[in-house]
Amino acid sequence: MKKVTGLFILCLLACLIGCDSGEETAVSQLSTPAPVPTDTAVPPTATQIPATLTAIPPSRTPTATATPSPTATPNFTCPQPGGNAILQKPLDFAEFSENLVTYLNAGGNIEQLSELLESMEIENEIFPVDMNNDSVLEFVLNVIVPPEESIPGDRGTAVLQCRDSSYEVMFDIWWGYYHYFDYTFSDDVNNDGNMDVIIMGGFAGSACALEPTILILSAGEILDVSPNLELSFGCSDQNRITLSDVDNDGIKEFVISGPTIEYTESPPPRIITKTFALQNSTYGLQATELGSPEVLVHVLDDAQRALDSGDWTLAIQFYEDVAQNQALPAVYSYNIAPPQMAEEWGVEPDHPQEYQKAFALFRLAALQTVLGNTAETDWALVQLQERFPEGTPGSELTSLALRLVDSLQQGNSPESSCEIVLQEIGRSYPQLAAHYYWGGNIAWYRNETICPFAAR
Repeated sequence: MKKVTGLFILCLLACLIGCDSGEETAVSQLSTPAPVPTDTAVPPTATQIPATLTAIPPSRTPTATATPSPTATPNFTCPQPGGNAILQKPLDFAEFSENLVTYLNAGGNIEQLSELLESMEIENEIFPVDMNNDSVLEFVLNVIVPPEESIPGDRGTAVLQCRDSSYEVMFDIWWGYYHYFDYTFSDDVNNDGNMDVIIMGGFAGSACALEPTILILSAGEILDVSPNLELSFGCSDQNRITLSDVDNDGIKEFVISGPTIEYTESPPPRIITKTFALQNSTYGLQATELGSPEVLVHVLDDAQRALDSGDWTLAIQFYEDVAQNQALPAVYSYNIAPPQMAEEWGVEPDHPQEYQKAFALFRLAALQTVLGNTAETDWALVQLQERFPEGTPGSELTSLALRLVDSLQQGNSPESSCEIVLQEIGRSYPQLAAHYYWGGNIAWYRNETICPFAAR
């Protein structure tokens, strides 16, 4: 590359990445919401670009000797722009990558690439970053190739590197038609002294789910070390991303906080925080923290988690909260029509407050009886009888609680007592469990599992 003045190159680079007053920031051309900055998250800014895109300084170039090196050191230089290179408009992402390399290696100017792609209606974000600390930039391109017909555009990510005076795509991801890009930033996540790339984006189809991508350049190869979020987080301006060395081992954990995803038969959204640690070349889940409950079923879920972990004391606290909580709303079961639809269909609607509070009192009576807490058991039974008398929504749990407590007090085991309860549900209340399904990613109940000591 011919040497030019630093001012000229900086101006050209400003065109590429959208700088204004000297601080160079990556510009996203995509129609996505602006990222919400956080106090600790790395801002979506590009790596500081050298005044000239040059090869490795001569002092670092290996000198030929009588005994050649068994592996030649690659020469990371870029082809010189110039000539009459033409970028052919691609039909899809695969063709885009091929056409792009052909264009750049024929003398196309990468500093004018963003403007050229825009003229072809190819939405793009071009993020320059030195991923291997060799003073030569890699380029991360997130693009949406417009469709020929009425299908969504073809999405993809490509990483360009200059090698032996030629551009090559050293890594790419085809995202398909249902993906969105938000912004890209860089950080040294694994403490190796090199900048790594974090692409914020995710799935955008029947639902919208956050799926960040983390790329590391190691031993000349790009590694995708992204965490598997399993559709945990939705697309929200409440999402927060933090890269922080939580355990002080020199490697940064990836911390995500935000509302859970809203999807078909998903439970009501709740703020959660997930921490991922880099192990064996991938970010694996290390910890999950639940935010404050926003509806009653969140508290029922907390109670079931405590019960499953063997912490009966905590489970009892949560069930007491549900039974007496006057602030949190209740949500309808997916298996019962909501009131307006139930009225149109001529069927009985759900009564979520009654059935969720009655369930909590039923569980309290069961646990306190097994623990030998007579006064607490009596309190739960009295609450059930006063608040859910025969013939009212939730009264099924009153009848079942009396039968369960009687069996336990007669000396029957918790398991056999639950079997008695299940038989009664089958005879008298076969549709009871329909009130207790709020989504697949939260506690929900079948007739066989309404009793807390039933075999699972």
